[in-house]
Amino acid sequence: MQDAKKNEEIARLMQRERLEFIVRPTATSFICVHSFEDLRNGFHRFPFLLPLNEKENFLSDRSWHKRNDDFNPSVQCEESFIDRKQERKVYYMQHGNDSGAEALVRTRYYWKNYSAEIEIAEEFRLFWNLFHVHDKSRNILLYCDTDGTEHEVVRINGSRVEIQLRFLVDYLRAKQMHLALQLEGACWSKHTLVELGISPIEQEDRGDLFHWWFNLSDKLSMNDYHSSSLLSGKVIISCPGDVEYHDPYEGDDTTYPAFIVGQDTHGQPATDAWDEKKGGNVNALTPVFFQRAMLGRYFAEPDRYSVGDGHLRCSGFWDLRMDNDHPRHVVVWLKDLGQSLSRAEREHWRKYNTPPDGVPSKTFYMRNLRALPADPEMPDLRLKQLYSRVNQCWTERYDWPLWCEPQPEDQYVFQQAHVCLEENQTEFDQQNGLLAKLVIDFLNVTEITKALKMDKELPGGLNRLERFLTEARLPETKQQIEQLRVIQRLRSA
Repeated sequence: MQDAKKNEEIARLMQRERLEFIVRPTATSFICVHSFEDLRNGFHRFPFLLPLNEKENFLSDRSWHKRNDDFNPSVQCEESFIDRKQERKVYYMQHGNDSGAEALVRTRYYWKNYSAEIEIAEEFRLFWNLFHVHDKSRNILLYCDTDGTEHEVVRINGSRVEIQLRFLVDYLRAKQMHLALQLEGACWSKHTLVELGISPIEQEDRGDLFHWWFNLSDKLSMNDYHSSSLLSGKVIISCPGDVEYHDPYEGDDTTYPAFIVGQDTHGQPATDAWDEKKGGNVNALTPVFFQRAMLGRYFAEPDRYSVGDGHLRCSGFWDLRMDNDHPRHVVVWLKDLGQSLSRAEREHWRKYNTPPDGVPSKTFYMRNLRALPADPEMPDLRLKQLYSRVNQCWTERYDWPLWCEPQPEDQYVFQQAHVCLEENQTEFDQQNGLLAKLVIDFLNVTEITKALKMDKELPGGLNRLERFLTEARLPETKQQIEQLRVIQRLRSA
C-alpha cells in the first residue's frame, strides 16, 4: 500500500475532519446542522433548540437526548390516584416534549408512497421571512434585506441542511436558547489496523461546548471489511447573550463616501460627500458623473432592478432619480446618492465615478430644475416611450396591437434593451438581438395576415407587414421596412 493512500486511509478511519467539526463547529460561514448518511461511512447530525439551563445535562452523557419523533405535537393523557380517587389530566404538548426543547430541522414522514421531506421550523422561517426556492437546480431559503439584497440562509441537499451562521446565532439570541447538535459517524475499512500500522484506540474529550467519544478497533469481519471506527459527540452552539433590538431600517450607515465632483487647479480630482447630519443641503444639488457602464449590473437583473427614463428602482426597496438621457454619462445629484442608495450600492457606483464632463442633459435640467415635462432624447428611452404609444394608437385604429405581448420567458427583453454601455462587439450583438425581438419577432403576424387583401401566403413577418402598409398606402413604406431588415440582417450575420 502506497504511503500517500495509507495516510489518507488512516485520516479517514480516524475521522479527523469530523473531530475538527465537533471542536470548532463555527469555523465556516455555513454550518451543516442536519444529515443522515450511509450507515457504513456516513455522518449523522440532528439539531434542536435547547433551553439555556439544560446545557450541562445535554453534554453529560453519550446518548442522544432527542430524536426526530420527539417533536411531534400531540395531546397527552396522565392518570393517577389521589385520595383513592382516579384523576385524569389531558393536556396539549405543542413541541412534543416537556423539556422545553424545540425542533429546528425535522424530517416529515408520510404514508403510502409519499416521499419524506426535510422541513425547517416555521418560527425560524417566519422570523427571517424566508422565501423557499425549490426547483431542479437548488433547494434553498432566501432572506431579503431592506436594500433588496438576497442572502442564502438555508441550503438543503438531500438530508443535508446547512444554515448560515449569522442568521442562526441571531435567532438563538432572540429565542434565548442554545442549539444542541447530536452527532454520530462510522468508518469501515478493508484494511486491518496492523496493515495500517496503528493500534486500537478508545478516547473521550470534553470541552465547555462539546463532548465526544471515539473508538477504533479491528474486531470486524463483514463483506471484506476488517476494521472500523465510531465517533459520537455533542456540540453546543451557544446563545451569544441577552436579547437585542436592531432597527432594520437604521443600519450602520453612519458615514457617507466622497464622490468626485470636480478637479483642482492641478487637475487632481476634487471630492465631496453629502451628509444630512452635517448640513449637507449646501451641496445637495452638486451633479456627480458616472460612466454608463455602471448600469450594466442593473440591466443584467431585470427581475430585480428597473432602469427607466430618469430613474433606477430596486423591487420597491429603493428608488433613485438620475440623468440617463446623457449620451456619455449617468448624472446624479450628490444628495440623492446619499439618501437613496445603501452603502453597498454606493460602493458599486464609486467604481464608475468620473470627473464632470459637460453638464447634465437638457431633459434632466427641464424636469428637475424647472419642473417642466420633457421627452427623452436617448434612442433607447425614446424607443421604449414610443413603443407603447404606437401599440396603443395602432389598437385604437385596427382593434388589434401591432406587437404582441411577450411570452413569460421573454418578459426581460423590454427591460434589458438599451444603447450599448461600452463599445464592444459582444454587447452590440446582444442588443441587436433584443431589438430584433422587440420590433420583428413580437410582430402580430396572425392579425397582420388576416388583414391582408392579397398575398396572404407571403413568407416572413416583415414581408407581410410591408404588404399591409402598402395596401394601407403608407408613404415611404419601403424605407421604413428596410430599417427593420437591416436589424434582421445584422442578427443573422
